[in-house]
Amino acid sequence: MINENDTNYDGVVNPEDNLSTEELEMIRANCDFDFDGNVDMCEIHLCVLASENEFRDLYCHGYGSVVCECPFYVEPKCG
Repeated sequence: MINENDTNYDGVVNPEDNLSTEELEMIRANCDFDFDGNVDMCEIHLCVLASENEFRDLYCHGYGSVVCECPFYVEPKCG
């Protein structure tokens, strides 16, 4: 998801990428967990896990949730 939507290759999906308003708002609404307006690799990772766990809750009772730390390095934010 991030590779195809991070059109300026800065490591985040944000308004600087060449996305329609609808695309950007959908990604933010579902994956911007820290509400900073940027969706980084770890937020995409969390978004995929959340989707998988929701699917499991609905269709795969008894399989439990997937828990996995983010395997990507994300530059720490200042301030």
